[in-house]
Amino acid sequence: MSLGCVAFARGGPYGGLHLLGASGTPQRLTTVEGDYVPAWSPDGTVIAFERDNGDQQVWVIDSRGSGLRRLTAGRSDGGPTWSPDGSQIIFTRGTVGRTDLDTVAADGTGLRRLVLGQPNDASPASSPDRASIAFVSTDRAGNFGLFVMRADGSRRTRLASQIQAAWPKWSPDGTQLAFVNEADGSIYVTDPQGTRTRRVFDVRTLNNATEPNFTIAAWSPDGTMLVFAAGNPYVSHLYTVTVDGNNLTQLTTGTVTDATPAWSATPCP
Repeated sequence: MSLGCVAFARGGPYGGLHLLGASGTPQRLTTVEGDYVPAWSPDGTVIAFERDNGDQQVWVIDSRGSGLRRLTAGRSDGGPTWSPDGSQIIFTRGTVGRTDLDTVAADGTGLRRLVLGQPNDASPASSPDRASIAFVSTDRAGNFGLFVMRADGSRRTRLASQIQAAWPKWSPDGTQLAFVNEADGSIYVTDPQGTRTRRVFDVRTLNNATEPNFTIAAWSPDGTMLVFAAGNPYVSHLYTVTVDGNNLTQLTTGTVTDATPAWSATPCP
């Protein structure tokens, strides 16, 4: 790693959030195995994440390990992402029979529902220009897929309709969306209109046996690479690949479960 810092979740007895930077050696940031799905603040100083201690809530921690605090108090809150100005965190809130997109200020105040009347919205990602939010949801036929809407929740549009999409992530310049095909673990990119969709990498080509729903990708700060996790419930690792599908590099090794990477331009502390 020579560009910024990757935060990721590691399971098992040495679980918790970890940071991976230029040294190539992961640094442990938290000690709770249920810490998952880290998301960097735009200035690279704070990480939002979901913590599962029976119930699941959104927490934040400084990248140096201080300032740990809980922001939400729901029973199934997760998948946090920051607004581009760093003032808000958008997350998924699950209740009986539905999931919705909610937002909360970075200090834990101002909790509100972002979208009303949509029962299965999840995995939000705010565009760099703050104009749009990508997310996954079900269409009228009950099929899960990739959607984009305005930041106010209007004009929901489905993209890449033939693909069972998950975990959308905007490129730093806002011209592309990366997402995972839950059917086979392939990583795709598309434009915000969904007119130019292509596969970047198929995790089934890796040497170790993988399961599709263990794949999640994130952009490098310069938009030239994707970091992703792939594996199974027992062993999973982090990899990078260039957006053209070349230069595959494995970042982590061992009998570990590494998952849900997020990449910041700010070097690791």
